[in-house]
Amino acid sequence: MKYLKIIIPLIFFLLICFAANHSAERDKIHQDKLLHNNVKIHGIISSIKISGNHCFAVLGIKNVKSNFTIFNSNTQKEFFPYLIKNDKAEIYTHICENEIMIGDSIYFDSNNLMLKVFGKNQYELNVNLISEPTDIFFAKKNTQFPN
Repeated sequence: MKYLKIIIPLIFFLLICFAANHSAERDKIHQDKLLHNNVKIHGIISSIKISGNHCFAVLGIKNVKSNFTIFNSNTQKEFFPYLIKNDKAEIYTHICENEIMIGDSIYFDSNNLMLKVFGKNQYELNVNLISEPTDIFFAKKNTQFPN
């Protein structure tokens, strides 16, 4: 009986961990499928707006060369890490202010979920759908493309 008091809560805890992990894996697979959409963006950083939430940034991009002229598939729950309108674009990612500068070049490839920044320093950043409500609010508030 003494061991049951330990074993039953332990089994319950392990089941909760398994369910949470399985749910996170399903979300990751769903996000990867959405983001693998052949979007490629080349351009120059024209503006940088950084929130106080773990260096979340809205990067304004000019002189855009892309295989899409317009891309905006954002919904209330899922916010893509990029938006394209003609020769301008925005990229939403976590990067701190001292790591990038206006005038740096970027290359984004949605199939590889990768953003590369070329300037004084070079960075490779992973990109994901934006799901944190504070980040979505910041991106909507600081976009150069209001609805």
